[in-house]
Amino acid sequence: MKTDTPLQRGKACLCCRKRKMKCDGTRPVCSQCMKANREAECQYHDKKQISRTQLLQQKVAKLEARLRELESEQSDSSAGSSPSPSFSSSSSDVGLHDPPLGVLVGSPSATPDWESNLFDETAFPELSTPFFDSLISGSSSSDIGSFSGLLDTPANFQGGSPLPNVSYPYGHGNAIAGPSSSSANWWENASTLCHNKLTLLDIFFAHRHQCAFDVHVERFQASLSLAPQDQPHPALVDAVYLMGCYFSRSPNYTPLESHFLKRALAGISEALQENDRVINVLQASCLLALYFFGRGRILEGYYHSSIAARLAVSLGLHQIKPDSWFQLQLASLAGPPQDATSLTKSSVQLAPPKDAIESEERITAFWQVFMVDRAWSVATGLPAALPDDDHPQAQIETVWPAPPDDSISSGGGTLPRFDPVNPYPTLRAKAVALFERTFRMASASVKGNLYWAEHRGLDMSLFQFAASLPPMGLTACLGIIPLDELDLLTVHTLIHVSTIHLHRDLSDSTPSSYEKCVVAANTVTSFLRQLSDTDYPYLDPISSTCWSTVADVFLRALSSTAPSLVAQSTVDFVNQELDLIVNAMKMLSTFFPIAGIHATKIEQDRTMTHNTLGFS
Repeated sequence: MKTDTPLQRGKACLCCRKRKMKCDGTRPVCSQCMKANREAECQYHDKKQISRTQLLQQKVAKLEARLRELESEQSDSSAGSSPSPSFSSSSSDVGLHDPPLGVLVGSPSATPDWESNLFDETAFPELSTPFFDSLISGSSSSDIGSFSGLLDTPANFQGGSPLPNVSYPYGHGNAIAGPSSSSANWWENASTLCHNKLTLLDIFFAHRHQCAFDVHVERFQASLSLAPQDQPHPALVDAVYLMGCYFSRSPNYTPLESHFLKRALAGISEALQENDRVINVLQASCLLALYFFGRGRILEGYYHSSIAARLAVSLGLHQIKPDSWFQLQLASLAGPPQDATSLTKSSVQLAPPKDAIESEERITAFWQVFMVDRAWSVATGLPAALPDDDHPQAQIETVWPAPPDDSISSGGGTLPRFDPVNPYPTLRAKAVALFERTFRMASASVKGNLYWAEHRGLDMSLFQFAASLPPMGLTACLGIIPLDELDLLTVHTLIHVSTIHLHRDLSDSTPSSYEKCVVAANTVTSFLRQLSDTDYPYLDPISSTCWSTVADVFLRALSSTAPSLVAQSTVDFVNQELDLIVNAMKMLSTFFPIAGIHATKIEQDRTMTHNTLGFS
């Protein structure tokens, strides 16, 4: 198989970066854009990068110059006319283009400095929505969260009125200019793929890594224009639109969440009754589970993740062999088509995959279920729904998601395997497996010889896995961190928190375990210091659970020693780290309310610890 020389970092065109596609860097138009007829969009950004400090200094200088200009205009106008009580008309001009000065000092409620990101590798246009405008005016997280409330009917959404111009930072396409469908109620027409639905698709696919939705993106998008029976099931499409509305954070779309939620729920019920495109039903259930988990609606999220897990096992997706697709091809040449059930030991008949891509998507669908089920079982404390025992029909034997640099055959040629520049589906799945297993180990009540043998094995697995991970490169990034780097941050965070799971209960009695916990906690907080405001919308919501575990390490550090022996510098350091974690959670709660619940719990635990130990 031919292997392409890796393109130097930062040399891909802006269009391929936004789509997270493999770019060959050919100029003036790369091969990917040439194939997709996007010649006009293929642009390169060669401007020399400068530091964030320099960007802020430039921004401050610009604002100060504008302020002096306005003061000069005001002085001139005052000299030739009666004094004016204010110059609000002039100051409003500043607000049209520049954020308030307070934004530049990094306050938690500040809006991102979008202009500074023009110097980043992932340069994107200015984002302007009523939601982010509320951040500028200092709205609280509770006020912001009200935008995402479910409404029974989209009564306050006027389909015929224009929508504001919004350029989505990681999206694929155009700004939200207004409804282009001939029908005012464009959201009710399931068969029409209008401009607004395309916008929601762009928004969702910019966030799909947070949903572990690893599919062939271009094939999925193209399938929406096929005949109804060849399209993804409407339940999945509506779940995608639901998540697009949720991630948009725009009052123009969030009122439609309830509409797409009801349709997705009805579609899932209908599909299960008719045994229609059940893989899509499984994927839709995972999206609904994440939707509810992120909003802090735990029982509803657990209900849908359990449905997805049980369905995956019933379909035999947990036992897909590496060569199952090729076995099906050989069987079809030798005689009548062989049922997939004979290869995967499934209890529900599932039609054989049409091609190698569909076969691979079934593998990634299972790992989506696995990651949602296992990660959120840790977050909620509820039992995982996927089986994990030695019974032949319960063992998980599905091959890991395929290496992204591989290609799979389809017909007479080859197709790129999903997201060729994102090498993290396998790493993420393995990290979640260790994350859940170490948590379960820490919950074990009996610690016999088998426990300690498994404990040593997991400790070695964590060490080897961490050593094999690509190093974090956050310090080399300016402005917004690329999505693949945020994926890697999630993997690193899960592994460090898994180390804490494994050694937390031993930290009081074993110095080496205490040291491992502290090192892991400090590493995670070092990641937090390198995040910018613009990164939080793209973080995995499970990060909040991880940060809670890290906060617990710092609180234990205070209570593990007699209060009289704890130095004031230690108390100050712990409070500083806890402040960092709580502020990060509050930022994340703007997008995932469950993080706000965790932040409140940490504040309560800190107050209780201080009161118990007599710290100020």
